Amino acid sequence: MEKSEPAKPSTSGHYSWNANTAARAEELERLGVTTAPQRLSDGAAAGAAAGGGGSLSPHASAWNSAGTWEERVVTSTAHAALRARLLGANFPASPRLRVAAVTALSGEVRLVCVRGKVRCGFDLRLEVAWELAVEGGGVAAAGTFSASLEDTDPDLFDELDVKVKSNNGVSKGEVIALVKLADGRLREIVREWVKATTAVPL
Repeated sequence: MEKSEPAKPSTSGHYSWNANTAARAEELERLGVTTAPQRLSDGAAAGAAAGGGGSLSPHASAWNSAGTWEERVVTSTAHAALRARLLGANFPASPRLRVAAVTALSGEVRLVCVRGKVRCGFDLRLEVAWELAVEGGGVAAAGTFSASLEDTDPDLFDELDVKVKSNNGVSKGEVIALVKLADGRLREIVREWVKATTAVPL
């Protein structure tokens, strides 16, 4: 007695949902309806958001009118802004101190918009050349300070690492103490920079 082959499953219904795709595409083309993705203008996005009962987030792109999630790298402009703030800084607690140069600034800066709220994310390594003036315009001491800046740290950085390269007639310990008086002002500068960076539209 011959063995019968097992019955093959029917494929008559396979992809049946796609059977009329060509006909639908022809109909849409005949009616002048485009199915290609369209870039929304700000006005169109605002109208769409208003029609849906929502409002356009000021920090979201047109395609993301609800501001549910958006992320953008802003490292170059953020670095430039921080450099400018540091170079123009004054230090009331240590008025003889000035920033001579920002010798190193590395690490990425991102703006992250989640449900209309923007957060500035960063993990930076900063090194600054400083000078301590004397009366008459001379330089009593010079060196560098450095810190690792992190958005996850409530204090922005753990410790200011101060190095002295020259200290003409001033003890090294006194110089370090005078530079470390700038600690609070530096944290304030970074907080101001975060606030200004966060205010920039995506």
